[in-house]
Amino acid sequence: MKIRRFLALLACAALGLCLCLPAAAYTPDNVSLTAPSAVVVFIGQQPSDDVTLFSQNADTRISPSATLRVLSTLVALDLIQQKGLGDATGTFTAELNNLIAYTGIGTAGMQIGDTWAVKDLLQVSYMATAADAAITLAETLAGSNAAFVQAMNDKAAALGCTDSHFTNVTALDDPNQYTSAMDLYRIMRAAMDDPAFVDIASKTLYKVGTQPYNAVNEMMSGGPNNYPAVLFGRTGGTGTGYNMVQVAQSNGYKYLVVVMDSHDPAGTGGVSTTADKAAAYADAKALFGWAFNNFTYKTIIGKNTPVDSSIKLHLSWSADTVTLVPAADVAALVPNDLPLNSIQKVVTLNATEVNAPITKGQVLGKVTLYINVDEKIAEADLVADQSMPASKILTVWAGITGVLSSPWLYLVLAVIIVLITAYIVLNIVHNKKKKKKTSGLRLRK
Repeated sequence: MKIRRFLALLACAALGLCLCLPAAAYTPDNVSLTAPSAVVVFIGQQPSDDVTLFSQNADTRISPSATLRVLSTLVALDLIQQKGLGDATGTFTAELNNLIAYTGIGTAGMQIGDTWAVKDLLQVSYMATAADAAITLAETLAGSNAAFVQAMNDKAAALGCTDSHFTNVTALDDPNQYTSAMDLYRIMRAAMDDPAFVDIASKTLYKVGTQPYNAVNEMMSGGPNNYPAVLFGRTGGTGTGYNMVQVAQSNGYKYLVVVMDSHDPAGTGGVSTTADKAAAYADAKALFGWAFNNFTYKTIIGKNTPVDSSIKLHLSWSADTVTLVPAADVAALVPNDLPLNSIQKVVTLNATEVNAPITKGQVLGKVTLYINVDEKIAEADLVADQSMPASKILTVWAGITGVLSSPWLYLVLAVIIVLITAYIVLNIVHNKKKKKKTSGLRLRK
């Protein structure tokens, strides 16, 4: 339990760093979206390497619909781990049925009194439209649906979500239940680092006994909305449109796309329709296609490429300056047509002068890469390209000259002179008094 919490904190911290990156600067060419809110993020090896490529009203608060299953699954995995409930079972009761009766929301077909294993409730509640499984899971793990929802809000806050609030686990629309495209990115980014979540989210078919359940995410399950590159995701219809958060990978590139409230342009509004769902899938496909086709991860500065040689070096016979190179290849995701010579390199030095010895690989500054004047795309430490030993003669001489040039030396000398002068003066005065005393004794005799 402690290890899981520690890893979660690390993930949150890293995610926080990631979200400090500059806002997206690119506009998808020839892409027309029906979604008023969307985000496209390149997924790096760790959250701090992520790059937001496109952002449109990404902080707008919109009903999450069933995309909240990403968060509820994360919370469920936490509670299962903390309480050791992996082998537990949950029962669908009459009280739970009252939470969803007459709402029209989709279910897994559980009957009052049905008892399922927690692992079945967890899997079906994520992949299918199964409000009955979701509320049974919440009650079993947290003691009540209200307690589970509170845990969802706590988790969202811990992940840095600033535009999210949840009131139920069923995914029913509620004026006080909302999230944003950027918060959905934050939640899915944390989820995809959990192998248990990925295992759940990647399944397209699951059986409870002999009853099969299919994933509602049509990007994974075939048909006209299939997108082979999609690894996992979650969809859901709201009262006004259709949401989805999807993760896709192709040729070594991984992207996360969120579209919210996509809708049929020819529609008249109201409850989400099949046409709205098709519009959401079209929006997501268009954004994935744009990202996969227009960006390349390139090495901008090689590991051994000199970047700066303006640091003055003292106490060495072999060199007067230190040459700095990147500690590793400096790479970034950039548009395919971006000239590399248009990328600005800004060097920040730890100091403009240093003393030998210098060790190869010693960090002495950093280089930051920008495009469009102020958009940071990469940053790396700058290190000394070679070791440079100190000269013993120059070191000794520097010590001597350092002492000679020290104001403390002159202060000490001044004090010594004053003391010597005082000693001489006191001696003279003492001798005069002694001589005068001796003369006086002679006269008396």
